[in-house]
Amino acid sequence: NSAAAKAQDASSYMGRFDGTQARHASPAMAAMAESVDSKDARVCMLPTSTKWSVLSSRTEGLVAELSELVSNQDAYCVSQSRAEGKAMCAVREKMLSTPWADEWAQRRTMFSYGEEMSTDPLEAVLLKQLVFMAKPRRVLEIGMFVGYGAVAMLEGSPTAQVVSLEIDPYLKEWLRSCLSDAGCAELTQRHEVMLGPALESLPKLTGEFDMVFVDANKAEYKAYVEGILERGLLAAGGVIICDNILYNGYPYMHSHFDAQPARRNFGNAIREFNQWVSDHPQLEQVVLPVRDGISIIRRTADSPLARAETKLKADCAKESNDDKIHVPPPSTMACPTINEAVGVSAPAKAPDTSSYMGRFDGSQAKHASPAMAAMAGAVESKDARVCMLPTSTKWSVLSSRMEGLV
Repeated sequence: NSAAAKAQDASSYMGRFDGTQARHASPAMAAMAESVDSKDARVCMLPTSTKWSVLSSRTEGLVAELSELVSNQDAYCVSQSRAEGKAMCAVREKMLSTPWADEWAQRRTMFSYGEEMSTDPLEAVLLKQLVFMAKPRRVLEIGMFVGYGAVAMLEGSPTAQVVSLEIDPYLKEWLRSCLSDAGCAELTQRHEVMLGPALESLPKLTGEFDMVFVDANKAEYKAYVEGILERGLLAAGGVIICDNILYNGYPYMHSHFDAQPARRNFGNAIREFNQWVSDHPQLEQVVLPVRDGISIIRRTADSPLARAETKLKADCAKESNDDKIHVPPPSTMACPTINEAVGVSAPAKAPDTSSYMGRFDGSQAKHASPAMAAMAGAVESKDARVCMLPTSTKWSVLSSRMEGLV
């Protein structure tokens, strides 16, 4: 009885804390053990956030569990998202095989490019599904690069017409030849590429677009949306989807943590744009943490409730007129201009310090994001696998930065 009572004392020695330990007591002990070939066996040898024995094991367990949680998320999502069509696959594979550094060195391209400048695989299939659900007649894309996003939207609907604004003639021909070689030339019949700076091309557009995808110079996002609204390019019920809205975390992170300070100007521009949309009385947005962040923007007047209120007012006005109640003639009623109706001003010219400059050479990992790495296929060499990983300073988008830190 006395022995049992002593064992129940919380401060008494009680031997092992069974069930709390990892396969090995510490990273050092694991390193001294025999290696295993199975990935599953290697993972099961790791400590976790709750299975550890000493401080070094506890630290490794926290990092290992966070790495398993963060690093595999995009890869798993991609593995379960089988929506990449033939044309999309052709564009992605050609993009990965194109020697962008050589093309830039020979000045065949206007800027230095890399795969991180493309729409991400997971984001591209999301665009494809949005087009499938919304069934837009016309889609405007501001910033095309290799056209992975444009092709995704073309695949999402057999009838949608896509107009892409792209500054570099090289990329227009690159995409045309890619689709032709892949046996998907029919898509080009529904795809128009307008060459030139986006702010110069916007005034040349006519008609309305049911969907707009913005993925160009981050310093000009506000001017793009202002121009779209001012010129009446967004159809009733249309949406604007903006990419890179979380821009590597810069919009909400303190500059003290700027691992790549050269990106700060674009980060500030995106933060100001996000706030402008959020404060705009005529706009509504939702921000989603997909890859580098996307936002979906629409006019508040396009909501079902707002449309119902507008219809009710129109019906009341008609009844009043039928009952001979005086209604001021149209000539005496104040009609707002397009600018006043949407509450925007003319597009502002982007500051020189935030001008588009192409790739941030030297700052990127082997692949643009975890999703892009997952689509590239497995490699056998451990050294090759490690060299494909992002780091705390080598990353391109927010999901890649998070994986690099882990």
